[in-house]
Formats: sequence, structure tokens, C-alpha cells
Amino acid sequence: MNVNGKDISMFYDMKNTEKFINDFYSQVNTDVPYEVLKSDILSLMCIRNLNYFKIPAKKTQTGKDVFFRYEILEKNFTKSKTTYLYKYLSYDYNGGNDHE
Repeated sequence: MNVNGKDISMFYDMKNTEKFINDFYSQVNTDVPYEVLKSDILSLMCIRNLNYFKIPAKKTQTGKDVFFRYEILEKNFTKSKTTYLYKYLSYDYNGGNDHE
């Protein structure tokens, strides 16, 4: 993938994918399949250098902002490629410590 003129590879931790999918669909009002969302989510976090993404309250089942948090385990920088590995951790509400 090319982002802002840089060749970037992004990977996610397969072991946590099922946990993320279950958490995501338990919190977010959407019928969009995960495979359609995956690259957009990873691209957004990579471009903005974030370890989370936010779903606004109007699109959630609780009516609260939901933040999905990741750990960036690895960043390999070479002249030609940057590699990011994202491990899903959990979600919380309003950026605070309200996680169930």
C-alpha cells in the first residue's frame, strides 16, 4: 500500500481478530462485513499514527463514543518500506476507563 508517497505494510494479529470482531459488532450499529472495514481501519490508524480508532456515539448501540485500542508491536523502518503490526487490546467508552 502506498500512503503519502511511502510504501507501507500493515498487519494485524490474527489471534485477536475474532475478539475484535465480536467486540466491534457488539458495540457498533452496522451490517458492513469486517473484511470491507479492515483496510480502512488500519489505513486510518497508520496515516494518523494512532493506536486506536473511534466510532461516534450516534453509530453505537450504547449511544456513547467507543474507542477500539491496539498495541503497535513492531515498526520496521527501512528506506523503502515501513511495517506496522497491530494487536487488538480492547474497547472503552469516551476515551476513559469505562470498559466492561
